[in-house]
Amino acid sequence: MDLDHKVGDVLQIACPFIDARVADLSPDYVVVEWPGATCQVGIPPTIVHVISVDHFDPPLETGWLPRPHTLTTVLPAGQSHAPDLEDQGMSLDPHDDIPISFKLLFRPYDFLQADDEVADAAGGAWRFAGPFDWQPFDGGHPHEPAWPLTLLTREGSTRR
Repeated sequence: MDLDHKVGDVLQIACPFIDARVADLSPDYVVVEWPGATCQVGIPPTIVHVISVDHFDPPLETGWLPRPHTLTTVLPAGQSHAPDLEDQGMSLDPHDDIPISFKLLFRPYDFLQADDEVADAAGGAWRFAGPFDWQPFDGGHPHEPAWPLTLLTREGSTRR
């Protein structure tokens, strides 16, 4: 199973349904224990796209064990990322003991990383902020560059 996800990846996630017991309930959370016999918990096959991948060293202190080394945040297919909203999407730890499967369906812009600067075939220069988020250097209205693209800089270093 490939767990090296990138922002923009389109995944199918799923978790087999298993019996569980509701241990606590609040307006924001349902706490379950499994195995149990009163409800089923799982994720039906769902298409999502990755909006962030965060790595933590040391592991992130969440108050839960195990502490995550990686959190992959996803949105359901058809939802757009809104950077001004907090807590958008669902964060998943691909390395915990919950049997969620991750299947890469599509990786747009495979050779690009967030914050790469590129030149397009029409002579324009662009900053790649993430899938479907192109920022033109000429201050024009964002749209999309003309392909093919040439990588100019990555992490502040000029590429040749």
